[in-house]
Amino acid sequence: MSAEKRPLRVLLIDDDEDDFLLTRDVLLEGGRGGFAVNHEATAEGGLKRIAEEDHDVILLDYSLGAVDGLTVLQAAIDAGCDRPIIMLTGQEDQDLAQRALRRGAADYMAKGRIDYEGLSRAIRYSLERKSLENRLRRFNAELEHAVEARTADLKLANEELRGFTYTVSHDLRAPLRAIVGNARILKEDYGEKLDDDAKALIERQVTAANRLGKLIDDLLTLSRLGQSKLEERTVDMTNLFRLAIAEAGTLHPKHTIEAEVPEGMMACADERLIRFAVLNLVENAVKFGKPGQPSLIKIGYSNQAEVAQFDVEDRGVGFDMAYESKIWRPFERLVRDEDVAGTGIGLANVRRIVERHGGRTWAKAEPGVGATISFTLPSASV
Repeated sequence: MSAEKRPLRVLLIDDDEDDFLLTRDVLLEGGRGGFAVNHEATAEGGLKRIAEEDHDVILLDYSLGAVDGLTVLQAAIDAGCDRPIIMLTGQEDQDLAQRALRRGAADYMAKGRIDYEGLSRAIRYSLERKSLENRLRRFNAELEHAVEARTADLKLANEELRGFTYTVSHDLRAPLRAIVGNARILKEDYGEKLDDDAKALIERQVTAANRLGKLIDDLLTLSRLGQSKLEERTVDMTNLFRLAIAEAGTLHPKHTIEAEVPEGMMACADERLIRFAVLNLVENAVKFGKPGQPSLIKIGYSNQAEVAQFDVEDRGVGFDMAYESKIWRPFERLVRDEDVAGTGIGLANVRRIVERHGGRTWAKAEPGVGATISFTLPSASV
């Protein structure tokens, strides 16, 4: 007989000989060879055979002399039994049924109601459930292993990133400082011997080195944004925007800034990270203002459905919305460096910060009219 057609092996643990014979006959006569029934009369013997023999399903009587079936059920499960156990009892008892099911029984049946159809159905369903449980257990184990492996990979990647950050921070800054320092020494000590073209070349060298230093700073910031732990609390966004506008005025003294900032703007966020994002947005609005005109900035705010929305609107040069996706990518710029200084990482940093808070970012713009950069954060009431 092939493995697929072999009889289901049933272990029946029952100390009542008559009940055993009745249950066995129900399975053998109704099953037409589909079941092979083994019998054990004691709790101790039953546990031994569960541990040592290979049965597909176990039928366990509740009354086994001095030991009740619940104790045997618990002992079998504690010993690692992974086959379905169906509890049999001489009387209907819903409380007992619930206790048996809570302890791990696959099903519960009263002996007085046993017939082939009901018992075979209970056995079949219990085997199907146990098969699904075992598959789910294996899947969970595999998933846990995959998560552990992925976590280890991420930990290693973070360690490598920290090493890269250290290298960039220390090994690249030193030669940059030397380039800038030597260029200034040349200009100061030999300036009278240099013609205008040479002086212009030195100035270009200093500007390029400073820009590379700023690019390194922005890259380090971008790499660290995903690593730092969020310390979220209620943040006064009105104050944050006003501080950012004042700082932008200091950083860009050639620009006149006119700003509207509403009172009462609040959010739940990591203040250090959001302050950095807000400064980036305000600086963008200032840098992309119309030449020769004040930089007009209007901050919008709404708070509903546990989400706070902020809009940074300017009346600057704007941009074509066909390129909106590019402004969020690192190093992507819609203007030349000669026209507007920058590294192309600012808005990428803003998006990363906002998304770490569970928010989103988007932009609306029109060439020659201006742009509005919007973002959301959890409401301070959450």
